[in-house]
Order: sequence, then C-alpha cells, then structure tokens
Amino acid sequence: MWFIYALAGAFGKSYSGLFRKKLANNVSTSMFLWISSFITLVIMIPFTLTRGDQIINAFLHSPVVILGAALSLMVATFMNLEALKREDLSYVAPLNAFVPVFTLIIASTFLGENPPQKESWAWLLYLSART
Repeated sequence: MWFIYALAGAFGKSYSGLFRKKLANNVSTSMFLWISSFITLVIMIPFTLTRGDQIINAFLHSPVVILGAALSLMVATFMNLEALKREDLSYVAPLNAFVPVFTLIIASTFLGENPPQKESWAWLLYLSART
C-alpha cells in the first residue's frame, strides 16, 4: 500500500512543478509561498476542525520538528521556484532525483537508519539510474 501512496505522491509532485513553472514568471516567489500556504490552510480547515486536538498535541510534543518541517518546505519551495524562474522545467525537475540521496544521508545521520545490507546493490543501481 505504501508504494501506491508514494507513486501517487510522485505523480502529484510532477503537476506541482508544472503549476509552479506556470506561476514563476507571473508572481514573486514570496507571493507564491504566501498564496500556496493560504490556500493549503483553507483546504485543510475541515481536517483541522475534526482533528484539532491531535494537531495541538502533535505541536505541543514536537514543536521543533513541526517548525523544522514547515521551514524546510518553505525554503525548498522558494529555491525551487527561483530555479524555475531562471531555467526550463525540463532542466530543473530532474535535479529532484537527488532527493533520495539527500534523504538517505539525512536519515543515516540523524535517525541512524540505513538501507538493509542485502538490498544495498539495488539502492545503488536505483540511485545511479536516477542521476
């Protein structure tokens, strides 16, 4: 089931890049961040109303993690949009293939997670094919 979610997420992200490229030359990066955050907030209101207690508990238990996730998303979106303003989507989007490399490094460094040794060759093959 996780694979379906991951595949759907990748498909959605591909459209996200398309929409960002379309908006890149029409609005400033700061305005894009503000608009997308505001619209996301409006869309999430029903979820917030039904699960507000869980959201508050999560924020109270892990405020640094939640703020770090939000900040890293904003910085990544800002940088990506700036790149899209300066270059074609077909050049910028493939660089997103480095996300798994950075994720492996960060997960190993901060979480102590490493890919299973038996499948390491598969990860290396996957990463080499993506770059």
